[in-house]
Amino acid sequence: FAAACGVTEERDGTNAMVRQVSFPSPPTEQQVAENPAAKLELREHEAREKLIRVEHAKLVRQELKECYRKEGVNHPAKCKELALTYLELVKPNQMLRK
Repeated sequence: FAAACGVTEERDGTNAMVRQVSFPSPPTEQQVAENPAAKLELREHEAREKLIRVEHAKLVRQELKECYRKEGVNHPAKCKELALTYLELVKPNQMLRK
């Protein structure tokens, strides 16, 4: 798995081990139509992309919480850009409720 996906490990500035994985590009619509295995690969790719978006939103939410705590009563002005970024990240994932 590691060799096929291009796993690399290196140390960052804090000397912590950072693992980067590069996956192959998703199959095209034509490949999906011709090959059933390509459909599975496309589904896995979409699932990975969704997990990445969710984790990114979690990181921004954590930064926003820290900004609110740090800035106190000034948080509307100081954390506005971070709050707008978080709203843009979570907006596509919200479902309409009746």
